[in-house]
Formats: sequence, C-alpha cells, structure tokens
Amino acid sequence: MVSLVEFLRSAGKELYKHQLDFVSDALLMAKPRVLLADDVGLGKTIQALLLVKALMEAGRVNHVLIVVPRAVFGQWAEELEKFGISYYAVESPSFPYGHRLYLITLDRAKMREYLDALLKLKWDLVVVDEAHKLRLDTQRARVAQLCKEAEGCLMLTATPHTGDEEDFKFLTSLVGGVVVRREKKDVEMYEGRKLFPRIRYWVVQVRASREEALALYTVLSILERENIEPIVRVVVEKRAMSSPASFFKTLAKVVGGDCTREMLEEGELDACVGNIAGLKDLQDAAKRFASASDKKLAALKRLLEQLKGRKVLVFTEYATTAEYLFENLAGGCAVVDSGEGFAKASCGSVGVMYATSKARGQIDVGVETASLARAFETAVFISTDIMSEGVNLQDFDVVVNYEVVWSPTKHVQRIGRIWRFGQKSDPILVIDMVLKAASERDEYSYYVELLEKLYEISLRALPPQSYGEFEIYEIEEAELRKVLEIGSAGYVEQAEVLQAVAGRRVEELREKIRRILEEREKLKWKPKSLVENGLRIKLGYPPAGVPEAGGGYYVVEVRHMSGGVALFGERLLIRLHTPLSRSRQIQEALFRESEVDWDGVQVEAGEVKSDERDELLKRVHLEVFTPLRRYVDELKKFIPLRLVESQVISVARARVIRGEATPLTSFEGLVWSEVRRSVNIHRTELAAVKCVEKWLLQNGFKIREQYRSVPRPFDMVVERGGVLYTVEIKGKWAGKMDDPISFTANEVDWASRFPDRHIICVAYVEGDDCISLDCLPFAEFQKKWIFETVRGLEYKYNARRVTG
Repeated sequence: MVSLVEFLRSAGKELYKHQLDFVSDALLMAKPRVLLADDVGLGKTIQALLLVKALMEAGRVNHVLIVVPRAVFGQWAEELEKFGISYYAVESPSFPYGHRLYLITLDRAKMREYLDALLKLKWDLVVVDEAHKLRLDTQRARVAQLCKEAEGCLMLTATPHTGDEEDFKFLTSLVGGVVVRREKKDVEMYEGRKLFPRIRYWVVQVRASREEALALYTVLSILERENIEPIVRVVVEKRAMSSPASFFKTLAKVVGGDCTREMLEEGELDACVGNIAGLKDLQDAAKRFASASDKKLAALKRLLEQLKGRKVLVFTEYATTAEYLFENLAGGCAVVDSGEGFAKASCGSVGVMYATSKARGQIDVGVETASLARAFETAVFISTDIMSEGVNLQDFDVVVNYEVVWSPTKHVQRIGRIWRFGQKSDPILVIDMVLKAASERDEYSYYVELLEKLYEISLRALPPQSYGEFEIYEIEEAELRKVLEIGSAGYVEQAEVLQAVAGRRVEELREKIRRILEEREKLKWKPKSLVENGLRIKLGYPPAGVPEAGGGYYVVEVRHMSGGVALFGERLLIRLHTPLSRSRQIQEALFRESEVDWDGVQVEAGEVKSDERDELLKRVHLEVFTPLRRYVDELKKFIPLRLVESQVISVARARVIRGEATPLTSFEGLVWSEVRRSVNIHRTELAAVKCVEKWLLQNGFKIREQYRSVPRPFDMVVERGGVLYTVEIKGKWAGKMDDPISFTANEVDWASRFPDRHIICVAYVEGDDCISLDCLPFAEFQKKWIFETVRGLEYKYNARRVTG
C-alpha cells in the first residue's frame, strides 16, 4: 500500500501547498478525471507527474499515456527520468505493447494511423499537456477520443478559456466539468508570503512614417483585389501592419506551405504569407519600398538601450522576422555560433541570439538561453513561439512582443515563461509594441481586439494583465515618451486599460467585464481555510510536533478506500497516556507520518493486547478517520467523490531511538536531577527492606534469599514451618501514601499463579524510619487493593488501596 507522505517526500522537490493539495485531493478520486488549469508557472507538470507516479506505485494504473506538444517533449522526457518513471517514446504507429507508460507528441497522436493504434489499448489514465490545443475546428480534437475512452483523464493548461465558449465547453466535458484553477495570488495567499515579482506593462505605440503608411496601403489594396482565402488574408494583413518595411524586406525569403488554424495557434506563420495569391504583385511592391525606414526596428533598438543590464526575450510569430531582427541588432558583432534556424553573436557586454523551429534537434534552446543570460550583462534572445509554451526561462526578466500576437493564449503563455517560480527579478517587464499608421485598419486596431479577447478569457482565468501596472508610451523620432500610467501592483480594472488604449467601445466592454467577473467568482477554488485544514487532515501538514526518544510507542498502519479501490495509506506513531517510569508521566500523542523521522523508529516484538488496540483504534478514528470523512463531504462541493472508507491494517509496538533533541543546558540539569532522585529512591528502598526484614524475623520467617534489586518476579525468598514463600517489597516515601503502587506484568503474573505463597509488603518510610508497614499474601492483598492496567516501557499494573 503506497504511503502518500513517503512518496511525496521522495519527490526530491520543494512542494508548495497548492501542489500538495491537488495531488492528495486527486488521489481521493477512485478514477481521477480533472482539468488542471493553474496559472502559468505554478508547476502543473510536477503535479501531474506526482499524481501519475503515486497511482502507478499504488497499482491503481498500469497503462498510462502522456500526450504533449512537440516543443516540450524533451522536457517531459527529462522530468519522467528525474521522477524515476520508465517510459516508451512512441515514434511509430506499430509501437510495442508491454510498457506501463507511453509518451507521444500531440501532432503524432492526432494522426489517424497513430490514433487508431492508441485506441486499441485500454488506458487507465491519459494525460494531455497544453490541452487548450484540442479545439473543435482542429485535427487535434481527435485526441479527445483517447481521454473519453480512458478510465481517468488529466488535462493540463494555463489557458483553459481562449475566448471561445464552445471550445471551453468541449474541453471541460471531457472531464465531467471538473476544473481546478489556482492563480498566483491564490498560491501566495496559501503560503502566506510573496512568491512572484510584480509585473509592469509598457504599451509602446510606434508612429509609422509616411513611406511606411503608403507601403501598408499598397499591401492592403493588393489583398482587396485578390481572391484570397480569409485565414491567409488575415495573416498577411497582420504581418504587413506590424511592420510594412520588414514585411517587404523579408518577403523574398518566404516559402509557401500549409496555412491552417492550428499553425496560427502554435507555429511560425511565414508559410501563410508564402501561400498568398498576388504574391508577385507584393514582390514587385517590395522593390519599390526596399529602402523604406523601419520605425518599429528603430523603436526596438531604442528600447534595448533603455533596458541595459536586463535579460530580454523578443517574441515574433515569423521566422523571417526573427532572422531579420538578429541581422539588424547584431550587425558588426562577432557571430560565435550559427546553424540552420539559429545564430548567436557577441557584441561586447551584449549577447544576441535568435532561434526558430529549424533549430530543433541542433541545439538545446533552454540550455543556450540560460548560457546567454549568464554570459552577458545584457542578453537579447529573439524567438518564435517554439519557446512560448512549457519552457522555463526564469533567467530572463523582460518579454517584448514585437507584433500583436494571433491569440490571447499565446500572449499569456509568453509572459508565463518568465513570470513563474524561480524568477529573481522584481519587477518583470512586458512590452507590447504596436504600430500606428493613422489609418482605420492598422496594427493598433488589432491590439485593441487582442485586449478584449484577453479580458474575455478571464471568464475562467485571471490573465497576467490584471496584476500589472500599465504605462503607455509613444516613440517618435527615437524619443520614448510616457503618455499615461494606470493601475497599481494589486489589481487593474480592465476597462481602465481599454479606455486608455482604445478610447472607444468602453461602456459596452464594462458590462461584459462585469459579467465575466461575476462568473469567475462562482468558479473560485477552495478557500484558504479549507486548503490548510485539508492538508492537515490528509497529510498532517505542516508538522505540528516531533516525538521524543523513548519507548511506549505504537506504529499504526491505516488505509483509505473508495469503491473497492485502495487510494493511499499512512503510518501513524501513537503513544497512549501512561507512566513512562516511576518518575515521569507521558501524555498521549498521535504523530502523523510527515512529523516522524522513520529511520529513527524501531518496531519491537511483543503482542499488542486487546485493550491497547481498542484505545489505539479510538484515537485513530477520532483524530484521523472522522476529520477525513468530514473533509471529503466538504470537498464534494468542488470535485465528485464517492464515499471514502478508512481502516487500520496493522498495529505494532515501537521505540523512538532518535527523536526530539534536548538542549545541552537542559540535559545537564536533567542529569543531576535524576542523580538526586535515584539517591532518594535507593535510600527509601533500603529503609523499606530493613523494615520488612525486621517484620519477617518477628513473624517466624527465615530468610533464604536476601533482597536483590534484579530482574525477577520477587525480591526475597523466605521459609516458615518448612514452607517456602516469595516476598515482593514495595517501598514508598510516606508523603506519597495516596499514590498507586506499580507492578510489572511479570510480577503480577507470578503473584497470580501463587497467590497464597507470595507475600506483598508495602512499606512507607521517612528518611531511614519505617512509618507504616502492611504485609499480606497476594490472595488477601487483592481484596484490599484494586489493579488497573497501564502501559509504558513495558506492560504494567497500578494497585490502589480500596477506600470506603
């Protein structure tokens, strides 16, 4: 039976409360089916792998399929190895059976031959990363069939709602509507500390030159008179609007290819431009505008001067633009490395690099970017969206969106590369560059639409923009001028930003945003109090105590079940209320598995008696089982759960050989306290023996075996009239006449076997004098004294004098 606490400890990572909470909640589901929609950078991959490994080790799943985008396939493979999970990478439809876990790219899984092969297996669990890619109008939607037919399904995405309500309903229907969403502010609230940097936004408006405005008008005119597929028309318009000069200067490098909805969501969009009808007319126009100045490029150079000492990511949707920017920013610098789709240059204290999809397989982009950031005071990395999802780039602290992105999902994902756990800079900076061409249709109008979409997706997810401080700039004649500043580090009213940027449609948007915020309030995840209480109930987290070294402990193994499925187990360490020795009482305590160093616990042989077991069961039910049942009832408001049944599966005696440390000063005081106490006890014992010996001789007994303080069920052996007797001496200080007399289990067992031949002598002394003495055969002693069972280092009994 897998121990959840032991398993989480073995993960070898710093786990946060929201991660512990999700994994332990998901394990309470007999067949987990969840959309984990945590904000970007909150460790969804780690949570997924923790859950997968826990389910595998518990034997609850034996056939697991993980489907991931190609860009993060290597990252998932690396993480699986770190977690010690064996996997088979599917690279052919005729993959072998017999492995417990298979890893495949999303683009392979959507292909009919791969999908048919995958559907032949009965999957216990299917995990889909970047699940928002399963859109209704894409081939990737086929992958949803795997999730539908699997016993369990875990879908991961930071952007569950991309602005299309039908896509969102489709996605959530695959998991029965169970969506778990925690945002950065939730995680900071759970942890009670600040974990993420502030975020600042610069909206940089670049005014196009007259020549650029004319170039844009020329492109739009050509597009209007040609019969062009709508999706291609939009991409080409958008490309030209972002920078007409760079559009014409890179047009010769564009090669035609597919232009699909899926490419717009993920890929480089150059192929869409190369597909266009009227390409020859555009190429002819390019010759006319070849010498046109590029105002946006000039603005980027000016911005980089302002960002000296920062680590800057420049995102573009076009591979040709990435190469164009590199050539212009690194002109005259020493190129230190290059290959198809990438190059790196050293410009003194500034390092510049670019990478496109063609660089895959040649370099490890994650390693290269980290190296670039460390090697140069100022680092500039130019990339297409191969780096916008699933890649961790905490070494960088600025994101520049060189053009308005195609989808709000991309915008959020890009920011998430740097705004995540491990980011040391505060604040981070996001810069959206927008070209204004003083026409009705320009990049600026696209940007307003993007902002609307960004705030629409907050129906299910608070976007990064809601946390930021907005500053709106204009760049004209190489001067950067602040136009307006909005918001605070707390929360920005979306309508404020839209009003400042757009200056129109505000009232209509205010009503839309109000409805969005109302809906989001309904979908809030568990309150902090339930998360914290739940962690204490499920895991004993955070630890509330440490057991002290010593004996008298019990190790109790428990197991939690649901619908006949063993969910997970836990070890408990319990001490019952008992005298630990003649000098000290210990209070009862129950320690959860997370509170115990189990290497310092030694299980001991010995039967656990029925009354002990009953007391232990009572404690476990009171402190573990009943709170868990109440928590599950509360959790049912958030996720569907069946009845959870809990049981004790084993009980054993134990000793803690390495427990809570005692400070040295306390240790010295305790040593001399024990010495004084032992001297007093020894003096009392000797006085009691002297008193008993005198009574025995006076009553005709001959001493055959003198008093010895050794491990045996009696202290002396005497004889009278040829009959042999054993004697047990119990000496007490006269000031403790009301205290019980302690007997070991061995002493009581001996006395019970020979009640007429075993004499109990209870002597109360003061100094060396005997104050009171009572000697009786055990048969008579039992009539005057009542025995009660106690536990400590060993099984014991207390005897109390009968009163009344």
